[in-house]
Amino acid sequence: MPCSSSGSCYSSGASAISTSPDAGTLAPWAPPKHLVTVGLYRVSRNPMYVAVCIIVLGFAVASRATALWVYLGVVALAFHLRVVTYEEPWLARTFGAEWLAYRSRVPRWFGRRSTGVTATHAASFER
Repeated sequence: MPCSSSGSCYSSGASAISTSPDAGTLAPWAPPKHLVTVGLYRVSRNPMYVAVCIIVLGFAVASRATALWVYLGVVALAFHLRVVTYEEPWLARTFGAEWLAYRSRVPRWFGRRSTGVTATHAASFER
């Protein structure tokens, strides 16, 4: 189950960063005092949710159980709705411009974000 192992490692790394000093906690009743943007949070704004989905994906692939595929879809949708309707608005209110800059640099789930350099800007750098 390589996916589950990868997800567990990914989750452990995100948890370790989240619980570092001044980063806040994983507990909803003790939200972070500082925006965490280091480690896995440089490549995903929600690395722990991604890790959970990777773990469930690993089990779904390994067991070939339809129920786990359905569960993965439900979990991924629930994470997405929570992030979009609750977490991101709270982060915007709490961290303001710092959150907006971070949001523009780092994707919600995974992938790549552009550096913000357009063709016009790139041409001006070449001169």
